[in-house]
Amino acid sequence: MSARDGNMAVERITLERRIRILGNTVFSTLNKYATPMITSFFIVSLVSGLALFFHIGGQAWQGIHEWLSIVLIFPFALHLWKNWRPMVTYFRRAPIMIAFVVATALSLPFFMVDTHSAAGGPPQSAFAEQVFTNKLATLAPALGVAPETVIKRLEGAGFDMSSPNLPPRGIARLSNKSSLQLSEAQTIAAP
Repeated sequence: MSARDGNMAVERITLERRIRILGNTVFSTLNKYATPMITSFFIVSLVSGLALFFHIGGQAWQGIHEWLSIVLIFPFALHLWKNWRPMVTYFRRAPIMIAFVVATALSLPFFMVDTHSAAGGPPQSAFAEQVFTNKLATLAPALGVAPETVIKRLEGAGFDMSSPNLPPRGIARLSNKSSLQLSEAQTIAAP
C-alpha cells in the first residue's frame, strides 16, 4: 500500500469519525431538549385550549392552539425516538390500552354531532337556514306579513303553492326551483 493510499484511508476514517461525532452531538442535543419541548408546548396547548373552551381572550388563542399543537408533533416524535424501548414495553401493558379506549370513546360523540343544526358559522347563514326551514305560517309574522300575502306573492313569482304548509325550501323544490331563486325573487318580505 502506498503512502497516498494510507493517507486517504486516514482521511476517510477521520471524516467518518467527524460525522459520527457531529451525529452524536446533534442526537445528544435533541435528546436533551425533547422532553422540555414537549412539556412547554403541552402547557401552551393546555392554556390556549382552556382559553378557547371558556371563551377568554381574543381570536389569537385559536391560532396559538392550532399551530403550536402542530409544532408539538416534532418534540413528541423526538421523545418517542429517544424512549422507544421503554415505550414499546409500556404499550404492551393494560393501562395505556385502557387510556386509548377511553380517549377514543370520549372523542366519538363529537363526530356524531349534527353539524347542520349545531351553533357556529356566520349569523346570516343561521338566519337563512331558519328562513328556508320554517313553515310560511311561522315565517310570515316574523317578517311582518300575513301568511296569505306571502302565498300570493310566491304564486305571482311562479312558485307552486299547492302545498303552502311546506317550508320555503320545500316550496322551491316543488316548483323545480332552487332556494337561491326563491331568495333572489325577494317576494316573501317585499311590501
